[in-house]
Amino acid sequence: ERKLIYGISCCYTSANYDSITSEEYYDMLIEKGAYFCWYFHYMPVGNDASSALLPSPEQRAEVYRRIFDINNTPDAVPLFPGVYDTLQELHRRGNMLTIASSRASATLNGYVKRLHLEDCINYVVAADDVTHAKPHAEPVLKTMEENGLQPDECIVVGDTRFDILMAHNAGVKAVGVTYGNGKREELVEANAEYIIDDFRELLNI
Repeated sequence: ERKLIYGISCCYTSANYDSITSEEYYDMLIEKGAYFCWYFHYMPVGNDASSALLPSPEQRAEVYRRIFDINNTPDAVPLFPGVYDTLQELHRRGNMLTIASSRASATLNGYVKRLHLEDCINYVVAADDVTHAKPHAEPVLKTMEENGLQPDECIVVGDTRFDILMAHNAGVKAVGVTYGNGKREELVEANAEYIIDDFRELLNI
């Protein structure tokens, strides 16, 4: 069972932290299969945790990398229902399909390969390909520039308000999907031109 930990302060509070080193503590968390968010910065854990357990930015990055490597298996990030067939159909219809992601290029390209999407994804923009991340327009602007596209020829599909804002900042319309990380209310507030509950609905837009 994988866990998403938003705040370490709410977990493992019964442990005797005074008797372990920070390295042992991180190893324990890795064994638990924990995923870290940047809320990790707001330790300490428990009521009497030692400040020696507070991780540095370098330690947080290293622990996240180790956890990611352990859990980065071919089936770690499955596609939502209907996504593969929809992408294939959009590609068959002659649409250019691209990805703009906050992930690093090595990870992102690895996912494309493992999910067998190489034949339908034409272009990928990763975090290390741009200077400004979402919601800045740069990922979309770079995609359009590199592929000779105009804003009215494009549409951005995303699950958070940052995706919608990125699209609008580039002068592009956006589709918000409700089954991901964002909420419908956030997508509505961000003024997404379309909101869908199933990826297959893209075939009708």
